[in-house]
Amino acid sequence: MIYRTRLSRDLVMKCWDTAVARLAIKLPHTNHQVSSRDGIELHFEGLMVEAALGEELGRPDLVDFSVKLTGDDGNDMRLGGKTIQIKANTYTNPTYLRFDIEGKHVFKSDIAVLGFVTRSPPEMSDAWCAEFGWVELLGWISREEFFQRAEVRNFGHGDRLVVAPPLNAIDGLSGLTQTGGGGARTAAADPRQPVRLTEGNMQDVLEIHNLLAAPFPHEYVEWRVGPTNEKSRKPDDPLRGQALCYVDARTVMDRLDSICGIDGWQCSYSSGVGSSIVCNIAVRLAGDWVWKADGAGPSDMEADKGALSDAFKRAAVRWGVGRYLYDIETPWLALDKRGNTAFIPKNEYDKLNQLHDEFARKAGWGSADGVAAYRLLLADLKRMPAEARREFVHANAPLVEQMSPGMRKHLLQASAA
Repeated sequence: MIYRTRLSRDLVMKCWDTAVARLAIKLPHTNHQVSSRDGIELHFEGLMVEAALGEELGRPDLVDFSVKLTGDDGNDMRLGGKTIQIKANTYTNPTYLRFDIEGKHVFKSDIAVLGFVTRSPPEMSDAWCAEFGWVELLGWISREEFFQRAEVRNFGHGDRLVVAPPLNAIDGLSGLTQTGGGGARTAAADPRQPVRLTEGNMQDVLEIHNLLAAPFPHEYVEWRVGPTNEKSRKPDDPLRGQALCYVDARTVMDRLDSICGIDGWQCSYSSGVGSSIVCNIAVRLAGDWVWKADGAGPSDMEADKGALSDAFKRAAVRWGVGRYLYDIETPWLALDKRGNTAFIPKNEYDKLNQLHDEFARKAGWGSADGVAAYRLLLADLKRMPAEARREFVHANAPLVEQMSPGMRKHLLQASAA
């Protein structure tokens, strides 16, 4: 989704005046030649995108209009503990997010935001503000996603790392309530109160759940060796083990950032039983913080770090992130061994990725409409005696088989309870 933001005359004038003032103080101290015209345009276009982002998030205070000699080292804004780089583009064909491969203009921040500005004015005027005083916010991207998607292109000024839209929608940067003319932060909700689901917000809550629980592309899924026959096999038997799939903690963080917004979720840690660690993850739903938790003990490698990471991923599973991975019936296969370490042969990965993709295509709970219909069915089943529930499911077995795996598993458990 692209946000087209109209800026007020006063705000456009403030961007222009700041750009002029910044260049005036900067030029006497620079060692390279740059035209004053180019310098004003670069500062002005960047400030326009910053101002539009501040308006769209309901946070105009994020924009720095100070006039200073020292720069911000590429970190133009800060939000929710994350640094943001602003990139302004005046090219419509093609529109790319571009960074240098090395040097001064590299991707330094946690997040980059790309905005389109029609053009800088030959001279500032009320007429120009009225006609061109708007910005298209094309989206944002995390540093990790940028380097995963980037390709090298040359537009006549040397090689650049570039990513073409679509980017993540701007509303993913904030858990704020958007309002006309900018937006306003909602009042902090009491975290002790349950989420109040209404006809107005039910669809949004279900959509967040579905997006969090969506399967990952197999490029983000990793494989490791699970249980093996090491101790039970005979001397002549080959070493075999089960392949288990998982996603790492950074992938989970990126999913939470992209769906909930970088300030729409949070986590904390506490001591569990014995040496275990409990991770608590909260997501803002319908204006309230909702917490879910899970824990893990020390891992075989880097015990403390592994416990933190495992607890975080398990808590995220309670939000649906990667939960479908547990339902994949992964195979046992012949393993290679180097020293005391068993590992999956490289020639098996294509088959494993295909297995994941086939399951992922039908995983989860389906569309929000399907989930809503299932909730109605479940409400009726709960009113039936246990024997009647089992008979109902048995009589409708062909339809049950057509349900998505997550929904089918839940139904079978509910009918057996």
